Order: sequence, then structure tokens, then C-alpha cells
Amino acid sequence: MRYLCFSLLMVITLAPNKTSAQEAAPFDSTLLYNNKESLSRELSTKDFNRALLWAEFEERDEDLTQGQSKQLIKETMSLFTNRQYFCELYLSDLMSKKAIERGLIGNEREFPAYLNYLRATNLIDDIFFKILSQSYLISNDLKNLRETNSVESSRYSTRGYDLKKIYGPFQNWPDETNRCVLGTYRWVVRNLPLTNTNNLSEQIGNLNDEAFKNDIITEETFIKLEILRNRKVHEWPVSLSAYLEVVKNSKDKLAKVRETQPASNFSEQFVSRKEKLTQRGRLYKFYDSTQIIMLASLIEKTAKRMDARRVTLSFEYEEEFAADNEIYVLSPMEQYRISIKLLRKEMAEIMRSENFKGMSIEYEDLISAAYETGMIRAEELQFILKFEEFWDPKKAPKWKTYANFTFSLMGSASFYLPPPWNVIGAMGLVLTQSTLLKDKETPDSDNNWNVII
Repeated sequence: MRYLCFSLLMVITLAPNKTSAQEAAPFDSTLLYNNKESLSRELSTKDFNRALLWAEFEERDEDLTQGQSKQLIKETMSLFTNRQYFCELYLSDLMSKKAIERGLIGNEREFPAYLNYLRATNLIDDIFFKILSQSYLISNDLKNLRETNSVESSRYSTRGYDLKKIYGPFQNWPDETNRCVLGTYRWVVRNLPLTNTNNLSEQIGNLNDEAFKNDIITEETFIKLEILRNRKVHEWPVSLSAYLEVVKNSKDKLAKVRETQPASNFSEQFVSRKEKLTQRGRLYKFYDSTQIIMLASLIEKTAKRMDARRVTLSFEYEEEFAADNEIYVLSPMEQYRISIKLLRKEMAEIMRSENFKGMSIEYEDLISAAYETGMIRAEELQFILKFEEFWDPKKAPKWKTYANFTFSLMGSASFYLPPPWNVIGAMGLVLTQSTLLKDKETPDSDNNWNVII
């Protein structure tokens, strides 16, 4: 009887392991600088231009103002990150106070304009800007107890709700030291026993109204809760603690040299892929720093496979037939196909892992992770986006699309150019794969992706 052993060999030169930063290291405030977003979703063009002229309007020296602002961010974050809890309202108040002390603003009312200046000069990014801006508005509303319109009537009944239990955390209002106001509110909303989350804001308002009418919360607490509801705190995609965790532990962690300059205008196409949430915003919303590093590592593995000198199938027979051993060298097209299949297999595997717990991963999340960790730079991402020009589904059948794209890529970007071009090639393939498949073959953790041939 004839037996054979089958093996697949990719000859790859492995990069040395990267060492992680010590957890006890002080927070690097320069990580907050924007080197990822070329466009702002939070500032209008008019506000952006006004912000750039802010120092001139205030008759300030621009270089001095930027230098003082960098020191302000460093001092504020040094004080803030030494605290046990990262409370948004505390940070906005602290930064505003320090800006007044440094003479950067005259009073708290100027703080929103100053935040616009920080964003326009790329000293903070969109995500951090939005957190600070919204936190300032909420803090200001809470200090002035600006009453908002309560819910007069609702189609949602509050029968069966234990209002005392629901509003227990607000019997004593959080002090921003041992408990955060926004964090407590989000926790309460997440744990509401709702059977239908449609019109969530309306349901929260109705519960607030009933709790006040039944003397479970005071009028002051009711007004404060309505402020949080109307500011849509429960809809914030990224909390401050989640943002700082990702920035500290994954942003530019895989970069050989961290970029300090703001991104060029490369990313308009990448940014506009999602209407309500940018690709970077989606990354921060759904993944933590460990997950982002893991996603980026999939791109790194795919790049190594594509850059392998030779990929072979080896048929090794029993001793009596050893002379018949075979080695089949895969073509570039076959190397591409098997690299993509291995990528899908690994995506499915990490979705089943404890770190992801069945989360759905999109191909573009891998590109976002590679960009966020610094594996790919701004100008290289611009090149990746052009890879879509290699194919046109309207003009060619799928098999020809694959062939044209692969031959164009393999000859110019994968085999014959040094790193990071092999990484660019891998991400170009990932981007094209996601568009060609249109989610028909997106990895599913319930499927068996172990068969790669």
C-alpha cells in the first residue's frame, strides 16, 4: 500500500520580535498629536480656517502659542493619567483651567475656540477633539443646570421596571474622582432591561420622567440626567478611557520610525468609505489595543507569504517509494490564492479566539489596524488605495479580474521590491479581495476555514 505525506512550505525571512513598552512608562503626550487624519469630520471648513487664525486674532505669536500648547497637553495629560479613573469631565475642566493659567485663554468660554485651534494645528485628532468638546459642553451645562425639555408622553411603558435599582448609582451624583459621571451613565444605559433598543433616547427620557415623578430622583438629578441624554452620551462611539488605551498601547507601535507630521491629503477616499463613522473611528469603537495589534499582525503574515522566495507543495512518500518524492513550486497566482486563503483562515481563527469572542472582522479593519500601528505610512496607504484601479468588475469576468490584478501586482510590488512594498502588496490584495467578494466569502467563525487547498 502506498502512503504519502503532504506539506506546504513557504520560505520566509522572519523579522525579529518587537519588544513592548513597559506598562509603567509615563504617558507620551505626543501620541495625541494627529498624524493619521488629513481631513476633519468634526470641524467645518469655515471653523477650520477660523481656528488657524485664532492666534492672529488674539495677537499671539504662532510659534509661541504652539509651543505653549504642546506643553499644556504634556502637563495636563501627565497629571490626568496618574489618576485611577479617566473621567472625561474632569479632563476638560483640568485642561481648561491649565489653559487659563498659561494665559492661552482668558476664561472658560474661550475653551471651545481653543480646542478648534488644537485640532486645526493637528495637536489633537478628531476622536480626542470630539471627546474634549462634548465633555466641555456637558460640564458647562451641568454647572449651570440648564433645564431641558422633559418627555411629556411616550409610547413606552415603564411598568415592570425597578426604578430604584436602575437609578441607584445616581442617588449620590458621581464626583469625577471615585466615579465618572459619563461612565456611570453609560453603564446604567447599557444595563437597562429593555426588550427593544429602538428610540433608545425616548425610552431613557421616559424612565427619567417617571423616576422624578415617583420621587426616586431629585429635580436636580433629573435635569442632569436629561442633559446627558440630550447630549447623547449613550451614543458616543469611543469613551476617553478606550481612546487612551488604544493610543498608548497600539498607535504607531509597529512603526520603525514614528511619524510626527500630520497626514497628507491621502485619506479622503479612505475616510469617506463610511458615512457616519470613519475607518479609524470604527477601529477605535470596536477594537482594543491588543485586538488592533493582532489584526495588524495578519497583514504582516500575509506580506511575508507574498514575499516568500518560493512556495512549494511537498509529497514525501514512505521509504519504499522515497525515490518518487515530489516538490511542486507554486506559481505567483497560486501563491496569491493560498496567501488569501490563509488570511481568511486566520481571520476566522481569531474571531473564534478569546480575544475577539465571535466579533465580525472586515477586511478593511486589517488595513486600518496596519495604518494605526504604523506598519504602513500615509503615502503608502495612498498607493494601496490606487490598487483598485487594477480591476474593473463591470468590464471583466471575475477570473480575468483576478488574473490581471495579480500579474500587475506580482510583477511590480511584491517580489522585486524591498519592504515595506511587500506589506503594501499584501494590503492591496486585501482591499481588492474585500471589494471583489462583496461580503460573499467574508470569513465566518462558524465555517471551516482549515481547508486551504
